Amino acid sequence: MDDIEHLVRVTLTDRAAEAGTPVGLVRAARGRARERRRAQAAGAAVAAAAVLLAVPVTATRWPPPAPSSTVDAAAAPATEAPPFPFAPGRSLPGYGEPVAELSAGTPSLRYDGGPDRWLTVAVFAERPAAQPWEAAPKTFPAAVRDRKAALELGPNGFALTWQEAGGRWLRVEADRKLTHDTLLGFAAALTPGAVPVVWPFTFAAVPPGLVPDVVSRSAVSFRPVGVPPSHGFTGKLTVLLSPTAEVTPGGSPVAVGARTGWLSAGEVTSTLTVDLGDGRTLAVQSQTGLGEAELVAFAAGVRPTAHAVVGHG
Repeated sequence: MDDIEHLVRVTLTDRAAEAGTPVGLVRAARGRARERRRAQAAGAAVAAAAVLLAVPVTATRWPPPAPSSTVDAAAAPATEAPPFPFAPGRSLPGYGEPVAELSAGTPSLRYDGGPDRWLTVAVFAERPAAQPWEAAPKTFPAAVRDRKAALELGPNGFALTWQEAGGRWLRVEADRKLTHDTLLGFAAALTPGAVPVVWPFTFAAVPPGLVPDVVSRSAVSFRPVGVPPSHGFTGKLTVLLSPTAEVTPGGSPVAVGARTGWLSAGEVTSTLTVDLGDGRTLAVQSQTGLGEAELVAFAAGVRPTAHAVVGHG
């Protein structure tokens, strides 16, 4: 599954009002959006942030002293995020293990069994907006335990939406290979709990005034405090991991710790790519006004964790 395509698909509605995916970031991850065109929404609406706000970043001195490498000695995470507030009580053979992610500052749960096997769970403070299907879905009444639910059958998946007794709304979306009974059984087995968000990177330090807004297994975005949460990358400081073969370095060479990076600086967007020497490239994009030296210092303190994955185009 392609995390960037997933994030773009999540925000079809939000992004319609934006200028589009930043050019520098697309160049760093070119070809990755072709892998999976049926990713479904996994983020919660901005209104949910009032209930499940991301915990602000605990940054060390800024700018930090540059470490010797972006992949050597482990760094302590400089970020925190709220856990996904429901625990799955039923396994889904063929769908992998659940991974909690962050989108628009709100955690969601995601299963990834490949291009044709996926499931997401999102929590909303209020009734969620209608799912943006490519064609009108068929809708059926359903029940999740003793709660009334709406089951939508769209051209490329299912969506099951209901309200829990505590007032929060849940929506489970899945591919068409999952049976109705399995989908309803999975939803009924969700119970209040805590699934920690999985971070793909650690950060020696994060520029002050930024909080985590998007966290997937290959990408992290920080938004400025005071800016509303969103699912995309516009106006943020974003880090992602790409296959080196899919990255075309551009700009000027700069020293990033013990490695050489390529920095392309513009009036609005600055992009820095660093070949990690293991078939992966770290791409850092800033639309937050960071200077070149600050961007390089930040990138030098970023290290992939064992949970990090790259997209495949």
